Amino acid sequence: MDNRSQIQITEKTTLAEIVSASIGYAEILDRYDIDYGNNGKMNIGKASSQLGLNCETVVRELNTKEVSDMVCQNINEWEVVFLCDFITTNLHVRIRRMLPSIHRLFSSMEKKKLLPREIGKMAIELTEDIQSHIQKEQRMLYPYIRQIADAVSSRSELHIAPFGLISKPIKVLTREHLQLSEILNSLVSFLQGYKENSVAKESDELIILLIEFRSSFRLYTHFENNILFPKAISLERRIHKSKTNQLHKKSKST
Repeated sequence: MDNRSQIQITEKTTLAEIVSASIGYAEILDRYDIDYGNNGKMNIGKASSQLGLNCETVVRELNTKEVSDMVCQNINEWEVVFLCDFITTNLHVRIRRMLPSIHRLFSSMEKKKLLPREIGKMAIELTEDIQSHIQKEQRMLYPYIRQIADAVSSRSELHIAPFGLISKPIKVLTREHLQLSEILNSLVSFLQGYKENSVAKESDELIILLIEFRSSFRLYTHFENNILFPKAISLERRIHKSKTNQLHKKSKST
């Protein structure tokens, strides 16, 4: 039995298509530091070129990835409510569990004056901003997405949220994903280039933790930016289109 990739990846295949086929591919993209979460519409050829990578090598490795160790396949087919539940109980939880350790290590190094003050401050603010970001999603966005899904399935009226169309908060949250990712990348780059012997052990521990955290954060942004958010916007548009058609028919009959 051939256990290789079930999809044939070419240089034109987008990053979102690759990881949506199975999150098993994310491990390879992470190894090459390819941000598929914020750049889902970019194809693997362009992403490789921007990073100075040999696209043929990356594509070959993706295409020989064994299906047997793949997890969460065909996530593009998941319904929005299931996506919300999965992100909340898996990805949000994983990220939140790692934040205290990041906060603690940076705080410790800053207090010992082993890091520039602005770096410690940036890291601590990052952990707080990510917590706040996740809270906004769970308290404001996800409940409304569930309302949209319920309105579609029950063919009932959707009560518009105070923020208006769902695309508005999604635009803000997507921008925050990018901003938070850029700060995270800056912290990783700084620590990797930090050569102070006196902090080598602690900085190595932080680098390992941050790289692991960045992988989790990329997967989380992929699930939202490339799957959940487009589906939610599409469902809401479907409701509004149906309502417009009903009003049009009613006006024609009178």
